[in-house]
Amino acid sequence: MNTSFLDRLLERTADWHTRLGQNMLSVNLLSPSVTLDDYRKNLFALFGFIEGFEKYIFPELTQFIPDLEQRRKTQIIKNDLVKLGQNINELETMPENYFRSMYTDPYAALGALYVLESSTLGGELIQKHLQDALKDPTVSKLKYFVAQGENADAMWKKFLNTFSALAEKSGKEENIIDGALRTLRLLDLVMTEESVKV
Repeated sequence: MNTSFLDRLLERTADWHTRLGQNMLSVNLLSPSVTLDDYRKNLFALFGFIEGFEKYIFPELTQFIPDLEQRRKTQIIKNDLVKLGQNINELETMPENYFRSMYTDPYAALGALYVLESSTLGGELIQKHLQDALKDPTVSKLKYFVAQGENADAMWKKFLNTFSALAEKSGKEENIIDGALRTLRLLDLVMTEESVKV
């Protein structure tokens, strides 16, 4: 595994990971006073990006990530949102031209996939927090943060091995890091916009 690349990636994205963790939607989700509506707002904010990314960009990544289909999250978010009372007709996907301008090559898109894959790393802890804080049976039916179940660690390690090997072999490390940074900035923006809605 190319640890120097992963070290550089972590170092270069650390500030944005921190900023995303300090976003109001993220803070509310981990608060002792979290509500089901906080969970809904979190998923609602992510939906437009995730659905668009999977629809428009996943096809370019199948050459790199063999188990990409198992990593799709659009339907999982949609199912969770329905269980949380969200009107599905209000969901919007970001437009294709936005993704084409954001990810001008598949290596930048790999950086985005890294952000999405790592975004559910603490999923079990988040799910447990929600169950403990809310004591609501609905929580056990929500799957976004535990989509991979018992396979989560193995799938993350498999992705990381493939991802770091691709970075090393391709020489496109800067493109990958740039894609990750763009994605973190964008997710922070969409989550901030959703957090200020009444």
